[in-house]
Amino acid sequence: MRTYTKNEVVDHVKAELERTGGLMTDQERSKFGYGVLGVVHSALPDDPEPDPEQDLALANKIKAVVCGYFEISTGEIEACLRKREITFPRHCAMYFTERLTGLSLKSIGSLYGGRDHSTVIYARDLLNDLLDTDKEVRRKIAEIEKLIKEHINPVTDETV
Repeated sequence: MRTYTKNEVVDHVKAELERTGGLMTDQERSKFGYGVLGVVHSALPDDPEPDPEQDLALANKIKAVVCGYFEISTGEIEACLRKREITFPRHCAMYFTERLTGLSLKSIGSLYGGRDHSTVIYARDLLNDLLDTDKEVRRKIAEIEKLIKEHINPVTDETV
């Protein structure tokens, strides 16, 4: 599951306040303004420093899980192949890499055969659209997400 940064949360709260008028009367808004953003910002913990090595390791795990799920090799997912049997898994892997790591779009593209950042954006947008409209894609993405979580946090049979 994607973790949101402090600034993303504050931006979301600000957008909601602007959208709803803060659910305040005009008098309250003039008295308090948007000072609530300062309260939200100070209440949240500071964002951890990004760890590129950890993000890269996670990206490689995501790639391996997606390749295993679709029964293709990492070489195929990185190759300049445009067959649906390869492009859909590649888009899935890019989607999860963007969601679960702090890697830049450019870095993600380079992990998948030196693709451009716009390809990563396309993959993300495509998957978001398909998730809204296609039950089979929703099922596959849920299965892959479960596998990624199991791969990242393996359950052990050891009892304490």
